[in-house]
Amino acid sequence: NNEIETWETPGALAGLAQPIDAIAFDCSLMQMTEVAYELRNSARVLIGSEESPPGAGYRYDEWLTLLKNSPSDPCNAGNDILTTFVNYYVANRPDFHNITQSIIDLSKMQGVATALNKFGHELRAVKTTEATQIKNARSATQYYAYYDNKDLYHFATLIRQNTASANLKQAADDLQTALR
Repeated sequence: NNEIETWETPGALAGLAQPIDAIAFDCSLMQMTEVAYELRNSARVLIGSEESPPGAGYRYDEWLTLLKNSPSDPCNAGNDILTTFVNYYVANRPDFHNITQSIIDLSKMQGVATALNKFGHELRAVKTTEATQIKNARSATQYYAYYDNKDLYHFATLIRQNTASANLKQAADDLQTALR
């Protein structure tokens, strides 16, 4: 009857040779900016889903065999996890929708956080004059599983397309660059 909170994960990994190569979350809704930021000093890459993956989860037999036969860097191993997962569910379970997986280079997360802070500052600076545009962008942004789990890149796209503020447009562009 216990669980680990996102903010506790770096502490749970403390004492290991840091950073470890990869963390893969075979569970729901873990591939979010705040999770990646918390783990930025704990691993080189993070593999996970923005959505809720099917109950059977990762194809461990397939990607572990690939890793065993051809040890590679964490990004390639992460790509094997991602590819075997997506290929299996697309080919064998077309009834599952919203199959998502991605790999995050955690060394880039401090830059993402800096750009996100700037973006937030610029949003606050125009919250009165651009209230309708911000509200409309928030409402139209793609989300995962729950309405509040918004896609940050898509939100920045909609803000950039619909705001009159040059500073906010630049902050949205900078955020998207950091996310890429």
